[in-house]
Amino acid sequence: MKKTINNCRLNDLAYNFAQNQDQWAFSQLFLELKSLITNRARNSYQRAQRTGVNIPLEDFISQFNQGLFQATMGYDIELGDFLPRYYANVRLKEADVWRSYETRGKIQPDRKYEKARLLTFSLDKPAGKDDLDEASSTLLELVQSPSAEDHYFEREHSRTLVSEFSKLNKRYASVVQLLDHGYPLKEIASLMGETTYNSKVRKLVQRTKVKFGEYLHSRIY
Repeated sequence: MKKTINNCRLNDLAYNFAQNQDQWAFSQLFLELKSLITNRARNSYQRAQRTGVNIPLEDFISQFNQGLFQATMGYDIELGDFLPRYYANVRLKEADVWRSYETRGKIQPDRKYEKARLLTFSLDKPAGKDDLDEASSTLLELVQSPSAEDHYFEREHSRTLVSEFSKLNKRYASVVQLLDHGYPLKEIASLMGETTYNSKVRKLVQRTKVKFGEYLHSRIY
């Protein structure tokens, strides 16, 4: 039976640890989220395998455990539930795991993962350049939710983040929304007033990712 998440208890435990450094509170918080952390780590591990990269499951678990500790830092129960805050941290931690295995070529976008053991693609049709671009474009859907309840809270938090981010830059926020809803890059280019996915749109998407990443970091740390 799947364990029901008690948001009020999570909030109290996280706030207690943030304010008092109560180790018992953090231990209880970890126990409450242990199965969720394991499920999310397994999803990330399987996602990496589907792209042909074998990153150890333990790496994701380790980073997500560290993320739990970091998400408690500065947490204020008056600002909202703790769980969406932790979800945002998990996304960043998953990206950190990938970066730890990443090697770059002389060209900036030339990313390889030679530090990880490469697997053979089982797909009949190899992914083309456009497919790879589109697969790497989504910002908010990096981790699958293990339950409908988790998905609801995560999507609500995502909408709040984008809404607040739009106050800083509406154009970047609109790109984030399009990426989050799974629009292909060619369609994004059309909505931005361009006839093709050209260098202008590519730079806009890249800048959006950088700025939105900086915004998420500022929210968590």
